[in-house]
Amino acid sequence: FNLLRDRSRTEDDRHNKEKELKIKSAEQQVNELNENINRLKSQLLDAEKQLLRVNLNEQKLKQECEHTRGQLAAIQRSEATIKADLADAQRKVKKNKLHDVP
Repeated sequence: FNLLRDRSRTEDDRHNKEKELKIKSAEQQVNELNENINRLKSQLLDAEKQLLRVNLNEQKLKQECEHTRGQLAAIQRSEATIKADLADAQRKVKKNKLHDVP
């Protein structure tokens, strides 16, 4: 009877140790998964921050582009005015030269 009891106890101990090892292994896997999840969350946050920076830079570039377009349009208007003024001045000079001819 004692031999059977000892065998049963040994069998229970072995079974319990196997369960403990499986539990420890599962806990380790859970910890590794949690670490991976945290690392991925961190990477996602970094990517979101980069995307925000890119979007802000894009907006700034669009604003700068619009400002530059406005400046270009103003310069082109000034150029047209200057060309028209020059043409007027050249006509007046020709007209005056024609009147000055004896």
